[in-house]
Amino acid sequence: MKLYRNPIDRLVNYFGPHTLIGKITPRSAARFIAEMQRLDGKEGELGDWARHRALRHCRTIFETATVWELIPKDPFKNVKAPKLVVSPWHYLTPAEYKGLLEAAPSLRFKALYALAYTGGLRFGELYSLTWNSIDFEAGEVKIENRPATTALPPFKIKDYEARTIPLPRHTVEILEDLKTYSVATDEQTPYVLLEKRHYETVRAKWQKYHSQGRSWRNQDMSNNTNRELQRHLKHAGIEPDGQFSLHTLRKSCIQNWANNITNPKVTERLAGHADLKTTMQYYCQVTESERAQAALAIDNLLKKTDVKVTYGGDLE
Repeated sequence: MKLYRNPIDRLVNYFGPHTLIGKITPRSAARFIAEMQRLDGKEGELGDWARHRALRHCRTIFETATVWELIPKDPFKNVKAPKLVVSPWHYLTPAEYKGLLEAAPSLRFKALYALAYTGGLRFGELYSLTWNSIDFEAGEVKIENRPATTALPPFKIKDYEARTIPLPRHTVEILEDLKTYSVATDEQTPYVLLEKRHYETVRAKWQKYHSQGRSWRNQDMSNNTNRELQRHLKHAGIEPDGQFSLHTLRKSCIQNWANNITNPKVTERLAGHADLKTTMQYYCQVTESERAQAALAIDNLLKKTDVKVTYGGDLE
């Protein structure tokens, strides 16, 4: 039910709490989707992806209502959202990732890139990550909601589902080195990726937001990160072929999972996606080498079965 909290809140705010669902017509449903606005109070258009997801959730809600015979038909069934265009992005190969790590000027940046590329963490998850969320012995990081305190802001998972992500030894070792360094230099804070100066800035911002009654977003934890990333890419000699940001490291991680994990539900769960369609449609790129591997795989199968081609008639 948590998954549908956002679209339900949108429906109630738009149509009013006393409107019967049977009174929502296909025309008003289409207008609702077209007029959806951002919920964070910021200027700018709502993204096409958010609009598509809201439409998908509304269809599920109202289809269920028809099955339960609460309404005769689903008003969202034939509603169209703007055509979703997926912009090309640059898949970061393991070799490029190693080059990026070498170009990173500090352990914190190395930890940032390692958690994004090998753990698939989102921007807000990265900078909201606390040391208490890391199990060094098990080699895992847990992403879960965290309530606000008077000193620290809250953390809210994007799709409401907590998840535990296994980390490779490579990333655990970087995190261990960072923790040791932070303690030795008196720079350790509750957050993995925030040094003291940055931590104090976040605390001051949260206390200001809290006193003003302003809502806190995970993205408020940090800024300018992508600018630094572009600089490190340049130092590493990496020229992206398509969009590239910190989120691209997460996408590349999910791509690696999709390419190497047989069960797509595992990739969906590790990525924290609310729907397997998201995993399959937007994060599973097909490279030229993978196309070549398809033919090679069939060729290898034929060799194993010792297939021989014979002709039963004359060739003309």
